[in-house]
Amino acid sequence: NPETPVFEMNATDLNNGDVKTIPGVGSQLDVFARFNLSQISGQQMKFGLRMFVNPDDSSDYHEIPIEIATDGTAWIYHSNSTFTMYDEDEGILDLRVLVDRSVTETFIQGGRFSHSDWHCPPNYAKIDEMNIAVFNDGPTVHLENLVVFNLETANDRPSGNSTRQRL
Repeated sequence: NPETPVFEMNATDLNNGDVKTIPGVGSQLDVFARFNLSQISGQQMKFGLRMFVNPDDSSDYHEIPIEIATDGTAWIYHSNSTFTMYDEDEGILDLRVLVDRSVTETFIQGGRFSHSDWHCPPNYAKIDEMNIAVFNDGPTVHLENLVVFNLETANDRPSGNSTRQRL
């Protein structure tokens, strides 16, 4: 069932240096993560998700790090664009990542900020066995929830016998 998550994690504190790996979820994903940063405002932090984590070498991955400066300015590492955490966000950061084999589309705060990136996994033979991970390299971050869904493939192509309308 495409509406059933393949993985779900709730109410988890991520301490400095923590990496929590979700094994074998693949490379066509819809990932939702909600971080609660309300207890650590005013501190510099770096946390986020790792996609395409090689099942044979956990040091090989594509990282989507969120960095937040002490003044509240935030950015995705691979982007030169910043986004703002507003007071009405109440310290909650929502992250959605669509993953399709070699591309990640990242949406923050419901699309207030978005970023596209590509990655060529070196272990392409195991692309459908790839892991993902959530990590933290700063003060303790509270992960309210992480939900991972598989995306359906689009392998169906129109047959050569299809009728096309002429203009």
